[in-house]
Amino acid sequence: MHPHNHRYGSTQALALSLLEKSHSWLTTLWPRSVPGHVQHDWHVTSPCATIDVGPGGTAYLWSSSARRFRRARGLGGHVVIGAPWLYLLDVHRDHVPHELRERPEPGEQPVERFAEPPSGTLLLPRHDLYGRHAARRIADEAREHEGERLTAALLPADAASPEVRTAYVEAGIDVVPLVPADLPAASPQVARLMQLRDLMLRHTAVLATHPDEHLLMAAAAGLPTTLLGRQQPRSSAEAALVEAAGSPAALTDLAGHELGRDHVLPRDELRAVLEWRPRV
Repeated sequence: MHPHNHRYGSTQALALSLLEKSHSWLTTLWPRSVPGHVQHDWHVTSPCATIDVGPGGTAYLWSSSARRFRRARGLGGHVVIGAPWLYLLDVHRDHVPHELRERPEPGEQPVERFAEPPSGTLLLPRHDLYGRHAARRIADEAREHEGERLTAALLPADAASPEVRTAYVEAGIDVVPLVPADLPAASPQVARLMQLRDLMLRHTAVLATHPDEHLLMAAAAGLPTTLLGRQQPRSSAEAALVEAAGSPAALTDLAGHELGRDHVLPRDELRAVLEWRPRV
């Protein structure tokens, strides 16, 4: 199976949506083979390129727009199933096994999951090559926009930079490192999709700095979502997302379309297209 199927926790999310209470997660979530490649991020570039799918394999796509993208490039062998994120959102938060829930950082005390009502705003920044300089600007913009509790979810490389972390801490913003996207299939660590779902469920709004799948995910989760800063879209898809970000209704509609809400499959159909046995 292509290693990207585990990227961000795609196969974990799909398996969780099929998981029966009576089954052990240890025997149902790993190893879980998919005969092809599950799309793992939004299609800024061609989703599930031929080299990723493999001979005779299937590309499991999020949406009809991703399918059109592939067809325009002469690629076939795909089926639209909706984004794994949508399947994960439909799993009741208390039914996610403890082993797949967000863990505290080393030295921190575990916090009872969902013990308090959601509060504050989740900040999803991207710094690219500008590092600490971008972090200070983003922290100032976020603090200007949101005066209450803020939590910045940092990519692993940013979380490992003392300068980047300090920029947020000095602005009074809590910092949470995101899980690496390239965890091995059998890793016991919680995957990023599960971590992001926990974070979003514990906040009441989302701020993002780039027009990417995080905006779509937050909107699909029903959270008020704001795009910070001046944007320079790299594609027509990003331009459409930037435009939609100015209207909650438009963003929700676009998120449903791009994540494939109308293509989410019932359990039996999902088992069939993934070629998973009914024991899941």
